[in-house]
Amino acid sequence: MNTRLATITLTAFFLLIQTATAQITSPERFVQIRSINLTTSVLELFNSGMNSQSLAGWRFCTHDEDQVRRYSSFSGLNSFTLASGQSLYVHFNNDADPANAQAVNISTIGGSFATPLDAAGAYGAQIYLNSSFGSGASIADHIQFSIDGLDDNSADDRSDEAEGEVWRDQSEWVSISLDTEMIVLNDASLDSEIHSPADYTVVDPVVVILGDLNGDQMVTFADIQPFILALTSGNFVPAGDIDESGEVNFLDIGPFIGLLQM
Repeated sequence: MNTRLATITLTAFFLLIQTATAQITSPERFVQIRSINLTTSVLELFNSGMNSQSLAGWRFCTHDEDQVRRYSSFSGLNSFTLASGQSLYVHFNNDADPANAQAVNISTIGGSFATPLDAAGAYGAQIYLNSSFGSGASIADHIQFSIDGLDDNSADDRSDEAEGEVWRDQSEWVSISLDTEMIVLNDASLDSEIHSPADYTVVDPVVVILGDLNGDQMVTFADIQPFILALTSGNFVPAGDIDESGEVNFLDIGPFIGLLQM
C-alpha cells in the first residue's frame, strides 16, 4: 500500500470512528434537552427515539453563576413517560397549565433548582438517569450557556462529568446575549450523543428599523425602491409600516419621507 493510499485509508477510519461516536449508543439518551425558552423560563425535554422512555428515577442537576449542584427530587419525574416524539415542558416560573399533562412545575417535581432560568450570567443543566451524579455515564443530556460564550467556573460544576459523554468540551458554552429568547437543539443533532455549541440555534429578537427596507441599518434614498415595492406588492414588510398601523399603505408615505429627511 503506498503512502498516499494509507493516509486516505487512515483518515477514513478516523472519520468512521468520529461518526460512530457521535451516534446515540444508550437508548435513554434519545431524551434530550431540545429547547430552553429564556423568556418564559421553560425547559423542554424531548424524546427523539422510536420507543417510549420512562423518567422514573431521573433527576435534574442545575447550576448558575451563583448556585451549584441543585438536585431535583429523586421521585419528582416518576409519573412521566415520554412517548416517541413527545415533549415534557418544565416550568421554572411555576406557571404550567394544569390541564396540560406534558407540562410540569419545578415545585411539583420538587427538590432544588438553580433559579432563575434566564439569559443573565451562565447556566448549566443535566438530566440524570439516576442519582450517580459523579458519573458521566449517568447523564442523559447536558447543556451549558453563558453571556458571549464565556467559561464560567461556577455553572460548570458538572461539565467535567459531561465532557466526552454528552458534551464535547467543558470549556465550550452556547453563546447568548441578554436579549436571547430561546436556545434550540438543531434537528440534525437529535441523533448525536455528544453535543457542542454548534449543535444549537440561538434565537434573538429581530430588531426592526422603520424605513430601513434594504436592511443596511440606515434609512437612505436606497430604501425608496424597496419601499415602493412594499407598497405595491401587498406583502407586509415590518420596516415599511412607518406609522405602525399593521399594514404598509399610502399613509406610510409621509412618515417615510420624513425619515429620509432626518
